[in-house]
Amino acid sequence: MQIDKTKLLEAVLQIVEAEIEHLQTGLAHAKHAKLEAPGRMQSRYDTMGIEAGWVADGLNKTLGEKQESLRLLTRFQFPAETKRVGLGSLVGIGSRNGLPQDFYFVLPGAGGTSITLENNEINIITPQAPIARKISGKMLGNEIILDPQKRESLVILLLQ
Repeated sequence: MQIDKTKLLEAVLQIVEAEIEHLQTGLAHAKHAKLEAPGRMQSRYDTMGIEAGWVADGLNKTLGEKQESLRLLTRFQFPAETKRVGLGSLVGIGSRNGLPQDFYFVLPGAGGTSITLENNEINIITPQAPIARKISGKMLGNEIILDPQKRESLVILLLQ
């Protein structure tokens, strides 16, 4: 299975841009709700203005994180070598005798995003993700143990 990582990155960028647009709309609504809330509480249970402010603060923080992720992704350059798992690697993991079951695309941002391509779900992970730390530096055919208590070993079956 050969996947065009540049097209995959473009798809991730489109998703992040759409998320930013959605967050900006939500932030505008939350700010408007905060401003439109009555100046003084109607009762001791009236916290609409305060809650709208909290929502706006949370959305603003998330928006900043997404914008930073977009900045990192637009400047990202794929490394020339893909012999070891690292930033820019597309990795397929599965049992030694089978096909890859899980696919991961290691990028500097947009961790937690998933894309379906050719009936396979590809999970975007950042180098800080626990799975990324387990597979970082590994090569095609290397064995990894994700959960030591299960003692189930998986193998890197795809590395691009």
